[in-house]
Amino acid sequence: MIAVIADDFTGAAELGGLGLRFGLKVLVETDVLVKEDVDLLIIATNTRSESEEEAAREVYRITQQLSDDGVDWIYKKTDSVLRGHVLAELVAMIKASKKQKVLLVPANPTRGRIVTNGIYYIHNTLLHKTDFSDDPEYPLKTSYVSQLLGKVENTNVEVLKHNAQMPQDGIIVGEATDKDDLMMWTKRVNSSFIVAGSSDFFLALLESKGFHENVSVPNDFESSSGNTLYVFGSSFPVSRNTLNDASDRGCYISEMPFNVFCSGENSIELLSNWSQDIIEAFGKHSKVMIAINQSIVRDPKVARRLRESIATVVERTIKETDVNELYVDGGATVFAILSKVKFNKLIPVRELAPGVVRFLVQDRPQFHLTIKPGSYSWPGKIWLSD
Repeated sequence: MIAVIADDFTGAAELGGLGLRFGLKVLVETDVLVKEDVDLLIIATNTRSESEEEAAREVYRITQQLSDDGVDWIYKKTDSVLRGHVLAELVAMIKASKKQKVLLVPANPTRGRIVTNGIYYIHNTLLHKTDFSDDPEYPLKTSYVSQLLGKVENTNVEVLKHNAQMPQDGIIVGEATDKDDLMMWTKRVNSSFIVAGSSDFFLALLESKGFHENVSVPNDFESSSGNTLYVFGSSFPVSRNTLNDASDRGCYISEMPFNVFCSGENSIELLSNWSQDIIEAFGKHSKVMIAINQSIVRDPKVARRLRESIATVVERTIKETDVNELYVDGGATVFAILSKVKFNKLIPVRELAPGVVRFLVQDRPQFHLTIKPGSYSWPGKIWLSD
């Protein structure tokens, strides 16, 4: 069994979609509950939104448990642009696994995300000059990989090309600009390494281990009959700009009320009123969207409160209406919702596009969840299909 530890749910979903593409039996869950009879077990954590100490402790615990279960190999899925507590989590994995070094390859060339000469670019633009500079929790103000990772005491970090001499310990960050670079890095991997990085590197590792894409795996889409709820929790323009299109297509949009957005804490009364608007909308519409649609918030505490607000209204809506299709963007928002509604195990059933994956919720066979990272686009003809 292959195991993946992801630092947010959309990263977990993306690798779940790759597993489907390769014909693997995949399960995504929010904790290591019992040893599962699957080919690919993906643990979706929320460590990117936790403190560094909490994140390291959680990753240490999961790594230790997976190692004790005797999985074939463990992959650490990191954010491709290195948001979160990447270095602290990798150091925790070294301690838990008793290995000496990590090979981290964060580049995603298929999405124009590359690392060369120690610098991160997206479509030939310096990382810190992209929309990631406005991330509410991790605004990226540099494009130097070593600065993005930061420092952990007594941990050596080197950014290297695939033909460089490898150090005996520490964190090796592999530069990559295309698939050939990724495949060359897979040849440097052996049992002394923890491997970590992007979805593209995970795909390269699968190919290097002899897995082949299953051309018979369907990626078509057939929505369930009934009500559909869309949740836009991301602040990326690619998500915010979709609101006008949704309205033009007859989707009712319930924006987060200004008093909820500005409140210093989550008010039961305010959230109840907002929930009621959404519930009543389903009496007239089969498609309803909820969105923040306010100024970008750069305070992590406020961002967490807003996610909890959304999760609360989604929970009540699901309880009181016949919703059986849920679409969510933004990994932290997904995790907040899943924690609130207690959906712990999900089975991927379709990879609708790279990073856009549809799940069946275990124990709720008529309920589907489709998610994507905030910086990715929804396939337009699918997410609002009739």
